[in-house]
Amino acid sequence: MAAKGHPPGASGRTPPNSEPLQVPTPLPGLEIYRARTADLGPVEAVASAVGPCSDASAFLEGYYGPGAAVAERIRSRLGGTLIARHRAAVVGFLASEQDELIGSLGPWAVRPDRQGLGIGSGLLVSMIRMLRDDGVRLLEATVPDRPGHAHRICRKLGFQEYGRSARMVSRPEGKAALVPAECDGDLAQRMAEGFATVGMWHHCEKRLRG
Repeated sequence: MAAKGHPPGASGRTPPNSEPLQVPTPLPGLEIYRARTADLGPVEAVASAVGPCSDASAFLEGYYGPGAAVAERIRSRLGGTLIARHRAAVVGFLASEQDELIGSLGPWAVRPDRQGLGIGSGLLVSMIRMLRDDGVRLLEATVPDRPGHAHRICRKLGFQEYGRSARMVSRPEGKAALVPAECDGDLAQRMAEGFATVGMWHHCEKRLRG
């Protein structure tokens, strides 16, 4: 049953013309619901908790900005963001954007001490259902090259890879850039400019049926 105060689309409720957002999960008591303004602080905390050396942190900070910037990015599209809550604490989130028939995922993070429990999969399954009901027919995602995490979840749920990028950071300025991994010339140019490769990213897509 959805907790009091959850908006339409909260765990256990069914929005009009939609499937329930609650999905089967091995983690008892997990709730997945649409974000609200009160969740922005906990979202920032989750984005910060992933730590400076984790793939999630690298993706969030390098591609979207630090934790506070993630919260501000989500603020303008709460209706397209899902929150995972367990034992009264926000443990993960997944945001999305929609441009007519095309949707894109991110930022997406699960608290390190709750990873591996099905939370990321639950968020993505719920998001696929929600966006499909909203008319999205092509869903895109950029995920880190780290086995067992977002990339594996996307593959398990039917996403197909169509490209890769290298995440590069310049030192000491700390500027970040995504460079097509297949373009050796671009990678070499960035390295000549003082950039170093710190991670690889997969660009994936999934077609949704109406």
